[in-house]
Amino acid sequence: MIETYRSILHPIRRTPPEVLLEIFSYCVEFVDTDHPKICQNLDSLDTKQAPWSLAQVCKYWRFVVLECPRLWSSLSLDLARMEHKDPAKAQELEYNAIALLSHYLRRSKDCLLTIAVHSTRPMHPIVSLICSHSGRWSNVLLSLPPEGFRLLSTIKGCLPKLKALHLRNVECLENIWNAMPVIDAFEYAPNLRMVRAYEIPNIASKLLLPWDQIT
Repeated sequence: MIETYRSILHPIRRTPPEVLLEIFSYCVEFVDTDHPKICQNLDSLDTKQAPWSLAQVCKYWRFVVLECPRLWSSLSLDLARMEHKDPAKAQELEYNAIALLSHYLRRSKDCLLTIAVHSTRPMHPIVSLICSHSGRWSNVLLSLPPEGFRLLSTIKGCLPKLKALHLRNVECLENIWNAMPVIDAFEYAPNLRMVRAYEIPNIASKLLLPWDQIT
């Protein structure tokens, strides 16, 4: 009984929310888009990791975590983790991931987003969901096959906050890129200042970008 009351009266339960948030910010592994390989090893949908795990400690912590969108504003996904030999299992993994991602994005509220996505499929429902929030993209790393970049044309003109763009080709065959039409998804991005491309040949001729504003 005494131990129970000690737990209830523990100082951590009286810690102000702003102090807890400062502590929590050191628990969350924020995405660094300058390092694609490191990003690929992160899984923001792992509920055993922060910020998910922080919201499972107690009612007070959950309230604080869910009321801080900044903790949910950094997202990294390797969609290969959802692949499975059994089609039914693969569909289940994909369904669960979409549900978790929907929660994640909703909890980020109106925050600008830092996103890293790695996919070997040209188009994926997860990518489509992330694209529906392109108006909040600020710093983005997209590791996709060539056709995947072409299919991003749906976000053309919907990138008002994008400042940094990292593009990584996951298929290194140059002849595929040479046969591709021009990619225009990022042609209109008024705040874009930095672009980095990895393993993409002839970037100047294959990507329509606002080159005059890129430093």
